[in-house]
Amino acid sequence: MLESNFNFELENLKRDFEIENISLTANDIGLLKRYANEEINFNELVNIVKKSNL
Repeated sequence: MLESNFNFELENLKRDFEIENISLTANDIGLLKRYANEEINFNELVNIVKKSNL
């Protein structure tokens, strides 16, 4: 994914999360970038998030 497209979509996500009082960490952004670059699949992303919230 092009960096500019990722940054644009990330800004949209940040605004959406802010509406819900959720802030994104640098780790969250890194995970989203890995998913966008197809380094991890959706199931791997979900499992990482689940483990980090324990």
